[in-house]
Amino acid sequence: YTTLANYLANAAAYNATIFINTPITTDSNGNVFFGFRVQGTAPAPLSTTQSGFARIDPNGNGTYVLAGTAANDATINRDSHNSAPALSNDESTLYVVAKANSTGQGYLIGLNSTTLATRYRVFLRDPRNTSGAQISDDSTASPTVAPDNDVYIGILSNPGNGSRGFLLRFSSDLTIQK
Repeated sequence: YTTLANYLANAAAYNATIFINTPITTDSNGNVFFGFRVQGTAPAPLSTTQSGFARIDPNGNGTYVLAGTAANDATINRDSHNSAPALSNDESTLYVVAKANSTGQGYLIGLNSTTLATRYRVFLRDPRNTSGAQISDDSTASPTVAPDNDVYIGILSNPGNGSRGFLLRFSSDLTIQK
């Protein structure tokens, strides 16, 4: 999120507000990807209450995108706790889940794996009624990319159904739900 010198100058503030809260995903070039949760307001340069997604290259250079920016939705402010980022088979797209803290609803997002710019997004819906699906922080549902490049994600139903949900399947550009 910042330089090592800036971190060391304000380590207590960083450590008190920013937490890696997803599994770490790596690509074949040694880039590392993860989601982070902000509690309170993160220090500069983030200066935000939003969570987001980060990439660190093998030389230690970091890039990040905030959840709301990635989703292109001002109501979205969190990554999904415990949800591992997934890479496309050619490693050009990073799939992540972002949601609104207020509703628990949100998006499956495809980010450019180098710049973290948004390439694709789809609002996750309960297939029974098209209501916004619930994305739980108590889950480990993570995007998964199949050999045919389809992307899968588990969601909870809305309205609730005894903690049961659905496995959704999308084309790699997230435009077709299968």
